[in-house]
Amino acid sequence: MKTIITQETIVNDIPVTFVYQQNTKIQLKAIFFYHGLSNHYFEGLELAHTLAHLGYFVVMPDAQCHGRRKSLSFFTQSRLKTLGGMYQIIGETKNEFLQIYEYLKNNYDINLENVGVCGYSMGGITSFYLASQLDMISVCIPFIGLPSFVHEWDNILKSSDNSEYGLQIRDYLLSIDPFYRLEKYAPNPLLIINGIQDKSILIEYSEIFYDHIKGFYQSYPDHLKFSKYDVDHRVVKEMIYEASEFFQRFL
Repeated sequence: MKTIITQETIVNDIPVTFVYQQNTKIQLKAIFFYHGLSNHYFEGLELAHTLAHLGYFVVMPDAQCHGRRKSLSFFTQSRLKTLGGMYQIIGETKNEFLQIYEYLKNNYDINLENVGVCGYSMGGITSFYLASQLDMISVCIPFIGLPSFVHEWDNILKSSDNSEYGLQIRDYLLSIDPFYRLEKYAPNPLLIINGIQDKSILIEYSEIFYDHIKGFYQSYPDHLKFSKYDVDHRVVKEMIYEASEFFQRFL
């Protein structure tokens, strides 16, 4: 009988939830999970418990302005995205990841040499970003995410007044955009999961990215996979099963 622990804690003012198997005889490997916009770690509990049963130590932070950190009641999702606020939140996750990583090193006997990262929607976007920034991330699975911030922002600017503020946001997005930076992540394992009917995060951006990055995986073609599901902007059980198998294979 496996006992799964769900433990809430605070790391340097960051609310984090750990999900892991109690009294296991193996040294657990860590997987960071990032939730979606206007959501919190509860969103990923089904995936987290599945991974914990498989022997992983799942780390689930609350993003800035989310969950236990702050209410999003004064924002609408569209306004937060249009003003670039979502991307500013994503840009802060690198520093917060490193703080949590150090906390784990000092407080838990787990294997942190190679770390997995995954997430839903905004969390999928965060996964792309962190994989482009941090060498210890060796497996990345973005669910219904976006691999290019600037491609999407340019399309937003086309339908707006192309204001100076919008161009300033573009400069910021360019400074953190994972599209080309993920070239150095390759050929580490990458599973991209998108919905064909998704109207919130269009699959075309992942298609553009996949066509670009696949050349960097020529020697390791099994390390790169692009899975398309006939769904809208949501995560279904089949995605969870596929991701779990991918982590088992490569992490």
